[in-house]
Amino acid sequence: MANTNGRALWLFRAAAALVLLVALAGAVAFFVLRAQPKPAPTDGRPAMGTVSEPDTSGRRTYDSSRLGFRFRYPAEWELSESGAAQAPEGDYLTITLLPRGHSNGAPSLNPPVFEVVPDPQGFSADAVVRMKWGSVPATMTVTTSTLDVAGTRGVEVVVRDTEVRPKALYTYEVIATVPGRMFRIGFSSSKAEEFEAMATQVRKVFESLETY
Repeated sequence: MANTNGRALWLFRAAAALVLLVALAGAVAFFVLRAQPKPAPTDGRPAMGTVSEPDTSGRRTYDSSRLGFRFRYPAEWELSESGAAQAPEGDYLTITLLPRGHSNGAPSLNPPVFEVVPDPQGFSADAVVRMKWGSVPATMTVTTSTLDVAGTRGVEVVVRDTEVRPKALYTYEVIATVPGRMFRIGFSSSKAEEFEAMATQVRKVFESLETY
């Protein structure tokens, strides 16, 4: 009788240990799979990049192995690949970043847009800025500065247009070029305080850009 009870107790403990091991394995698998980057939201076509889970600093990483770049952005922002195209000179990609509390129809803010454009002619960031902002109406004030982006020289542009009424329109963009490709991020706002706060965030996003 004692042997029977002892065997039953041993079987019970073995079964309990097995259940615990299975539960632990399931939990580990859940967290491992959860931590894997997921395809970026798109307009219905296959994604060109992935989005990670938030890291300890509260930022996500968008990574496109196809185009060979990555950048980090605030985890509470919504990211979507809002446009992409293939061309003989290379792939085009447009990514919209929607900050929390804003919508695409917000009257004051045109949300940040990150673009990747083929540059077969090898234009420098300075040349692109000159072509785009070199000749503007008298109502526009254009200020430029430089940033170190992806190991190259990026150009930061701030534009204030007083022709827009009842308030001025502020436009921000940063442009950087690497061999065969141009990266750009930009947004605009009609609220000065909103513009300054957003420019700080967008600058950090672009400064995190890495190419590989």
